[in-house]
Amino acid sequence: MRINEKGFSVLSGTLGLAGAGLILAGGLVYNAGAVRISVRENRPGGDSVRLVLPAAVIPVVMAFVPDENLRQVPQEALGVLPALKIAAEELKNLPDCTLVEVHGPDEEITISLRDGTLAVDVVSDEEEVHLQIPLVAVESVASSLVSANES
Repeated sequence: MRINEKGFSVLSGTLGLAGAGLILAGGLVYNAGAVRISVRENRPGGDSVRLVLPAAVIPVVMAFVPDENLRQVPQEALGVLPALKIAAEELKNLPDCTLVEVHGPDEEITISLRDGTLAVDVVSDEEEVHLQIPLVAVESVASSLVSANES
């Protein structure tokens, strides 16, 4: 190992750069937020599933999904894709609020904005489903769908 005049070796410089890169990558992943999914069956011995995934992987995954798969949108939905993209972009300009609230005889559904995430909560007699997805990820998916279906 060769040490230059200032006392640094090539190895220590490389390790320092790698460490700084890891810290930067970790900060970007943390800043993007997380997708949280929780499903619980409301019965004795019912199953419960909880997933927490970094939202930073969504744009990366969307880049690898072939356009022909993204084009499998139902024909009646094609007309609303541009509006979906605009809505996804504009949601981040809204304050925390409830967008949709449905109270049915057997279930309650709430779609709201909370701390930069789109939150979907469904509570029924049979199960509870909670989804939180950062608005950045919603926008990324909407953009991918629109651009794949424009051609």
